[in-house]
Amino acid sequence: MQPFEPYDIYDIWYEPIWKTKYTVIIAIIAIMLILLLSYFVLKKRKSKKKFMKPWELALFRFSSISIGKYEEKKEFYIDLTYILKQYLAIRYAIDLQGKTDQEMLESMQYTEFPKDMLERLERIFLGAVMVKFAQEDAVLLAMERDLKRGIDIVRNTIPKM
Repeated sequence: MQPFEPYDIYDIWYEPIWKTKYTVIIAIIAIMLILLLSYFVLKKRKSKKKFMKPWELALFRFSSISIGKYEEKKEFYIDLTYILKQYLAIRYAIDLQGKTDQEMLESMQYTEFPKDMLERLERIFLGAVMVKFAQEDAVLLAMERDLKRGIDIVRNTIPKM
């Protein structure tokens, strides 16, 4: 028989949790998910469409109107009044879709729309009614004047920041 030998005294030994195989794998997966998520967020921000403000859109559309391209003057006034109605509906948050020009003018009286601009707007729309429905001929000077009035209305109703 062998003589009894006591065992050596050992310190308590353990492996820290951050050094375990599973923790390292979970950390790598978490880092990959964070990187993937941030990639998609950044990609979405870059691809996000930048919307034009209503007055910028209206001025852009006015710039695309050239009086010479219209064979019928009626078409010019249809485009002019459409652009103005769209701008005013968005800018003053009122429903103008499906309203006649006269109904639109009445609706504008109850908004924050400047009263001095309302007179200019009435001139444009009443002149447009005569050309669109009464089959009157529009003079090129009147068309240019109405286009300038429309641009003036948009520029003067841009909110002051």
